[in-house]
Amino acid sequence: RADFGSRQAKSRLVTGRYPYRYSFVDETGNLGFAFDRGSTPYFAILLLLLNDPEPLRIRIDWLKKQLDLPEHIEFKFHKTSDTNRRAFLAALAHHPFVGRALVVDKRQLPEAWRNTSDSRFYASCFAELADRIPNREVGETILVLDQFGSPVTTLRELRRSLKTHNLGRATRLFKKITMKRSKGENLIQCADMVAGAMMRAWRGGDNSYFDLVRDKVIIWEYPGNENPPS
Repeated sequence: RADFGSRQAKSRLVTGRYPYRYSFVDETGNLGFAFDRGSTPYFAILLLLLNDPEPLRIRIDWLKKQLDLPEHIEFKFHKTSDTNRRAFLAALAHHPFVGRALVVDKRQLPEAWRNTSDSRFYASCFAELADRIPNREVGETILVLDQFGSPVTTLRELRRSLKTHNLGRATRLFKKITMKRSKGENLIQCADMVAGAMMRAWRGGDNSYFDLVRDKVIIWEYPGNENPPS
């Protein structure tokens, strides 16, 4: 995979009013472990943190008009053309947000991880990411997730995992957690596009997409010797 070590520090220069008021989340990769049958070796979650989502929503709607795209089209990195990927990420780069991401190398996880449910795996990975985010950046933040699996089950597992990981913090990480379909939320589509660009570069592919927003993003890698979800 690509070496991100020397470049992550730059993203720490992106500042905002802390804690951020909103966080929009998307993931890339799947949760399977059948690597010889198409399961992805990596699973990643990205939080897009910002204070005012409305200007970015408006910018993405305007971008659709500029690119002569249908009003209700959904931007997804793996389904978007090269030209439109670059236009989207270039537009995104001018807005005040930061990205915080966890990349999990599923090949390095202990066997016990393979016996967890999808919702618990997702929730555990998310909680591990949240635990790495600096205290000043998240607190009483509104969290908006892309709809994943059964919303009731996923939200229950997520709250459970966050409660376990939040024991040492003075305030709640998130005052409200909700799910939306990405098709109807431009900010989740933004998280998808950044996550897709990040993963393309992480796996040693084309860096040019991620280079457009790299300075805004910090990435943590989940080590292979972690304990399984509890």
